[in-house]
Amino acid sequence: MISLVAAFWILLGAASSTDGLTALPGETVVESFDGEALPEDMKQNNAEAGVVDDGDGRALRVHFKKVDWPNVFFTLAEATWDWSAFAGIAVDVYNPEREPIDVCMRVDNEGADGANFCNTGRVIVYPRNSATLRVYFNTGDTGPFWGMRGIPEKGPVAQGAKIDPSRITAFQVFLPRPQKSRTLILDNVRLFGRGGPLAELVPLPFVDRFGQYIHADWPGKLKDEKELDARRQKEERELESARGFPKRDRFGGWADGPKLEGTGWFRTERLDGRWWLVTPEGRLFFSLGVDCVGTWERTFIDGRDGWFEWLPEEDGPYADIFGRANRTHSMADAIGGKGRTFSFYCANLIRKYGDEWKTAWRNTAYDRLRSWGFNTIGNWSQGDVLERSPMPFVATANVNGDFRRIEGETGYWGKMADVFDPKFVKAAESSIAGLAKRYADNPKRLIDGELSE
Repeated sequence: MISLVAAFWILLGAASSTDGLTALPGETVVESFDGEALPEDMKQNNAEAGVVDDGDGRALRVHFKKVDWPNVFFTLAEATWDWSAFAGIAVDVYNPEREPIDVCMRVDNEGADGANFCNTGRVIVYPRNSATLRVYFNTGDTGPFWGMRGIPEKGPVAQGAKIDPSRITAFQVFLPRPQKSRTLILDNVRLFGRGGPLAELVPLPFVDRFGQYIHADWPGKLKDEKELDARRQKEERELESARGFPKRDRFGGWADGPKLEGTGWFRTERLDGRWWLVTPEGRLFFSLGVDCVGTWERTFIDGRDGWFEWLPEEDGPYADIFGRANRTHSMADAIGGKGRTFSFYCANLIRKYGDEWKTAWRNTAYDRLRSWGFNTIGNWSQGDVLERSPMPFVATANVNGDFRRIEGETGYWGKMADVFDPKFVKAAESSIAGLAKRYADNPKRLIDGELSE
């Protein structure tokens, strides 16, 4: 029987942080709300604001109404701000309510309309917690750092249209279509990071032989190949003493829970009004897995002259971890379709484990995941990881075909399929059949579906 499993994603809110809720060295305060009155050039659009004492000084309390895009809007009378020396703007946000609140901040050039001539940042602030909401300026300047999702000394590449930080006309804090009225405490609006031409910020090379940033230090930074062997031995000792969840069957099911029929395969069953995954031995199973367990990630090296302190010869012991991207890859197109790549991660695995690094890495990955409390190899994981897995795993079925897709629907994964189209049913059956045959004799497999355009 083929079982369907929901994918569990762990979302790390990198923008949400309770650290550093005051201005740090190198930051410049734009508005602290320390005065008795509201800022002179602040507008309240479907919002009611007032200055309050939050225990650490004065702050701005804002009650946002239940309308689309309620906001507090800040301008500079008859002038613009020049923030070109900075990487972005931030505001500290406290949520006094009992539910999470989704909050955004936008910075504008003249003509901003929410999509053009503006940059936006977003964060979820959890109940009775603080977070720092940051907006990084997208200047369009990549300098020598093309293709990066973040620039050392500057931060993540900003999302949104290109803007000119030297001509900022306004900024606002708003809620994206709240379902009810909300209240937040805002404080310490400030500029952070370094702006200016990127080529002047980071000397080349900036990537060391381990794939790390050269111009900074931090706890755990690798300094020498000998450290890899010491770390390997330490982890081996830790994993030997690690224990997984107690009272589980050999597939990770709840051994002391209800006993259902064991069919020898994973399946689903409704029990007391709830649907469960059931292990081949008939035990209830809650699948908790990590997606994309693999070693395939590479970085482009063509077109990035001067970045790297070290690159090996392509015909030496690291030959297998060079690659070449498909010419249709957008980044490969940017350099004329060359797309030559290299994996520093795999290079470090070779240094750590030697010639049998693939097997050693794979076995260590299984042990790590189980020691961390996971019981499933998640979707889109490497083929050999699935085929040799001692844990239940999700195999991906790509659903292809000419079935109807919902008009007007867009998204990262493409248009949504019309699952009521008879052609979709046939396409799904055809796509899953091949995968089911491949893993027909493996009782640990779960099967997931993925649409393809």
